[in-house]
Amino acid sequence: MADTNGYYSLIQFCPDRARAETINVGVALFCPEQAFLDSKFCGSNKKIKNVFGFEGYDISRINETKKNVQLRIKKEAAYIKNKSDFARFAGSLGNELLMTAPRHLLTENPEIELGSLFNELVGGKPKKPHAPPASPGLDECFQELSAQHRAKLRHPVVVPKLEITIEVPYAYKNGKWNYVKPQKFQRSDPAMRLAVEGDLLRKYADNANLIVIPSFEDSQIKSSVLYLFKEYNVETVLEDEIDDFIARVKKEAHAS
Repeated sequence: MADTNGYYSLIQFCPDRARAETINVGVALFCPEQAFLDSKFCGSNKKIKNVFGFEGYDISRINETKKNVQLRIKKEAAYIKNKSDFARFAGSLGNELLMTAPRHLLTENPEIELGSLFNELVGGKPKKPHAPPASPGLDECFQELSAQHRAKLRHPVVVPKLEITIEVPYAYKNGKWNYVKPQKFQRSDPAMRLAVEGDLLRKYADNANLIVIPSFEDSQIKSSVLYLFKEYNVETVLEDEIDDFIARVKKEAHAS
């Protein structure tokens, strides 16, 4: 395959735009002729700590911001058709992360090129996609339904009011959207975030339903997590209920 045009943009952490001090934490590559747009991010924040220190910075917020930008890039891939679109997107970020103006290159294989750019310009280990702690049967069910166009995999969802994008591993429709998220709880903190997101989706996204499939490393937090989801009307499916849930989904899911 002959080389084709590509454009890359560095993704930088910039805590104070007035000072314009940045550190590279990721890179995005766009190749219009191959309909390719993807990104890689550092899996850790050691570089940020080394340059800026962690005092005064919310590390969980930094991680969430990186995740949201990566999801936005995936979501916008269908709408970015040319260099101008990519440049406009690069200039649209408005938080601690910013993207540089696109720079031109020639590439034969965008995926390999993205890895090379990351190693050369960012360094560190790339952030690995999070594998949901789902049962094999659940994953097999949604893989099958996806092939039948009755479900979606790794589906980006915009949470109303918060205006953030989350990615759920499974989604299906039965008159309303159901977003299925397996989640392992080591502590109860993530449950509050999921409860609020589920409540907002139900109220402001055409009654969409967030379904959490929880697993627990510490049984002591189980009751508090389940109580919280009940209070916010977020549906949960426990481990011994997964088989019945799979049967329900296979029966209810229709083409989306």
